Amino acid sequence: MPVALQVVSVDTSRRKKRITYKATFSGNYPTGGDTANLSAATNPKFLPGAYPSRVPDVVDIIGNPGGNGAEFVLGTGMTDGKIKQFSSANTELGAGAYNAAVTGDANIQLEAYWPLGV
Repeated sequence: MPVALQVVSVDTSRRKKRITYKATFSGNYPTGGDTANLSAATNPKFLPGAYPSRVPDVVDIIGNPGGNGAEFVLGTGMTDGKIKQFSSANTELGAGAYNAAVTGDANIQLEAYWPLGV
């Protein structure tokens, strides 16, 4: 199941656009990473500029889902980025259900960066 994303903030300072998303994990972790569709993020505060038209330059993950290491892998479009998770031994998690530590972690955020004007 794709990662549910919610827009938390949009910042357009320092010649960059930074969008911060809250990430919520549920269901199963698929081999190769869980899909993170940036264009499907909810925007409950109706923040302007929350839906850029192109892939970000960089996406950082703030926090460790359930204590796992994680990295964002950029896709070819806004809909097919992946969040890969790693165990403490630096090996990718195997396919299977997320544990309660991952699904209950409400402090995981993504910070995506674009050049200003996107």
